[in-house]
Amino acid sequence: MALKDLAEAIGTGFPVAPRQYASQVSKVDADFHVDVYKHYHIQPTSTATIDAGKKRGGNILGLDNVPQTWWAFVAEWKGQQIDSVAQEAIDELYKGMQGLAHEKGQWLDFIFMNEGKWIQKVLGRYGASSVTKLEEARAKYDPEGVFQTLQHDGYLISKAV
Repeated sequence: MALKDLAEAIGTGFPVAPRQYASQVSKVDADFHVDVYKHYHIQPTSTATIDAGKKRGGNILGLDNVPQTWWAFVAEWKGQQIDSVAQEAIDELYKGMQGLAHEKGQWLDFIFMNEGKWIQKVLGRYGASSVTKLEEARAKYDPEGVFQTLQHDGYLISKAV
């Protein structure tokens, strides 16, 4: 069975609905995780992962070399009439976790791009040296800035900070 056949067999029966993400990262701490785990989806990341990335060319994400948890806040809803309610709910979850992370000394200044909220400055959180390297790569491979102008929006290098 080809992948195409599998996709057709599964179908696209999922309803289309607005979706909103936001993301944050914290250090690993049992008490902190117990406080917030029941509300959030987590993605643990070990120092081995960070070390492996460094061995393969660096740490463009600017990750601190500590065990960490990547938190994702996701809401999906039906009906435009509740768009603002859903947006506010995600913001409240994010701000609550952010405040608790600061309070408990678990805050890490990184956002996982795949689940960052559209208004979060994801690339800027990679650190100044990483943004400089990204800008140098952009200048080398896209000197005319085509991908900065034709790409409608998103986490553009031109918006990194």
